[in-house]
Amino acid sequence: MKRTNTLKQLLFVTLLCLTGVASAQIHPLAFGTAGGYTNSNYYADYVGLRFQVTAPGSIAGDYVHAAAVVGTASGDWPSIVYTPIINQPVIMPPKSDSAATSSFAPGSMTGKICLLWRGPLVSPGPVSFSQKAQYAQDAGAIACVIINEYPGGAPFAPGYTTGFTVHIPVIMIGNYDGIAIENVYDASAPGTVKMTITPWGQSLTNDLGIVPTGGAAWHDYAIPYDQLSGTGVSAYKGLDGAFVANYGTATQTNVKVSGTLSFTPSGTTTPIQLHTDTVKLPTFTVADSIWAMFDTLTSNNEYDVTLTTPAKGRFDLTYNISEANTDDYSGDNKWTTSFFATDSLYSKGSYNFVTNQPVRTSYRGGATTAQIWGNMYYVAKGGALVSRVQYSLDATATGPFSEPGNNVYLFKWVDGDRGLPKDSLVQNGELELVGAGTKSFDGINDTSQALLEVRNMGIDTGTPGTGHFVVLQSNTWYYLAVGIPPAYYLGCDGIQDPFPRIYGRHHAVNHIYEYSNLQFGEPTGSEADIYTNFAANNNPMPADVQHIAVDSFNFNNSRSLLPAIAMIINKDTSYVPPIIGGLVKNQSKPAIGISLSPNPSSEVLNVSLDLDKFAASVKYTLIDGMGRIVSETVHTNLQSEKYSINTSVLASGNYFLVVNANDKVTFKKFVVAR
Repeated sequence: MKRTNTLKQLLFVTLLCLTGVASAQIHPLAFGTAGGYTNSNYYADYVGLRFQVTAPGSIAGDYVHAAAVVGTASGDWPSIVYTPIINQPVIMPPKSDSAATSSFAPGSMTGKICLLWRGPLVSPGPVSFSQKAQYAQDAGAIACVIINEYPGGAPFAPGYTTGFTVHIPVIMIGNYDGIAIENVYDASAPGTVKMTITPWGQSLTNDLGIVPTGGAAWHDYAIPYDQLSGTGVSAYKGLDGAFVANYGTATQTNVKVSGTLSFTPSGTTTPIQLHTDTVKLPTFTVADSIWAMFDTLTSNNEYDVTLTTPAKGRFDLTYNISEANTDDYSGDNKWTTSFFATDSLYSKGSYNFVTNQPVRTSYRGGATTAQIWGNMYYVAKGGALVSRVQYSLDATATGPFSEPGNNVYLFKWVDGDRGLPKDSLVQNGELELVGAGTKSFDGINDTSQALLEVRNMGIDTGTPGTGHFVVLQSNTWYYLAVGIPPAYYLGCDGIQDPFPRIYGRHHAVNHIYEYSNLQFGEPTGSEADIYTNFAANNNPMPADVQHIAVDSFNFNNSRSLLPAIAMIINKDTSYVPPIIGGLVKNQSKPAIGISLSPNPSSEVLNVSLDLDKFAASVKYTLIDGMGRIVSETVHTNLQSEKYSINTSVLASGNYFLVVNANDKVTFKKFVVAR
């Protein structure tokens, strides 16, 4: 998102605050320009490329997709479409020819959009994305759409391979969407299936649409069902409203966005309607390209999400647009997202219930120093144990990971702790490290993008049958975060977009800053901050809300910056999770004993370490009160030692010293005070 756009919005908000609002059903925070792709590419810059199936009506609508990664040489394929491709026919080679052979004869795809499988599904073997796109382009295709062949696989950005000159747009769609489109294609006459790839609209007169993933989704994608019993919880409230665009050339009146939430218990097919409401906008001019339609004057836009009889099942949240005129394209007038009540799963991002692992479509990170990054989860009803945590890492090199392992951290967030203002902002000193687990890479199966699990989030106390788990507390926020080794990347969802909910709750009358995950931004304000200076010295921000005087992460990359980290709980509090590597010994002391003095410290912190057995290496990780890594140090070949940390260079505040040795982890809190 360009800084000029945020400044424009801030100026508009300032004027709005001066002039007031007459209607309680309008949230007039318009932003952007009039959708003129010949003069600007604001929509694509801010929201991303728009991909639609426009015919037949049975599969019409906006589709989640990922545009190709731009190459470095001149002539590489474009990631942004400046000239729209509107309502053009699709040609789809058979799966047996997805490797690009006979069906790609010159002229065979002239004027058509090539839809093909990622593959390679058949011989002669691997064919790069660039080569597929080159073949499609040489056959006359005006765009290349690739389906992820992995069952249930989500779209990810196709990478560029040198040696090809591709000028047509290249994007990927998910496996399920591709199957649905292929089924209709196979059963239809040639030219029936049509697609649109555009930075804005279809040059229609009356064309309102919900911005793709622009509805205010819920707090989590999956949550244990017992969390939703009883009275409403603020963190779990639903939100009426969505980001709506005027893609057409005419002003629209009497615009309404209705939101309906229903619940279908597992094993049944009849949904139970839980809530419905409408947000209204009297006039939507062409000059206002996108409106965030949330009620800012009353609390009616927020509602409780509860279950009278708690049970497993699926929630469906559906938004519909209507206006006074008949819409020339209705395929984008409806948007539905689902979330799930489960037995024991917390997942902020999408979760594959067939493979039982979080969906990850992209990987983010890659900083030269170690990072900590994760999601915020609210627990309304505590008492359960943290059984295991699932996540995924990627490294640039192929084969087993070169790092020995990584940690997972669980912080408790208490808003207003240590006398700080209770303002719904995460501040230094409000995070308390309450659990840590470590994953030792096995050198065989732990490879790039494989599922990783940490099963022991507690501390070894030295007493058999105790420790090794964390008991979640009621009415508590938790920051579940993964330690990312240098030059490694963390798997991210890439489908769910928390931005509309964050934005809507920020601008609602109750005004709350809601975090999906902790993002630390720099004044330059771009996704690159995650790569270059993850920790920085800034407070974390809930995406792009304007209480922070920097241009933060925008709508489009908020979707790509949602870590795919799932937390599985065990409600049996007598259960002791299994210990990786064998049973706990009947020992008189913990595997890692550590003491710190003086505490608080002003100049020097003395560390005394005592291990139950010799360790080839011991890693000390220093984490600050915002959950950011300050330093990492490795000492070798020891069983006990004493050493000192220079705290005179540290700012006053809370810190945590995390120690890894012999596939175990422990931590201690200390305070720097002057």
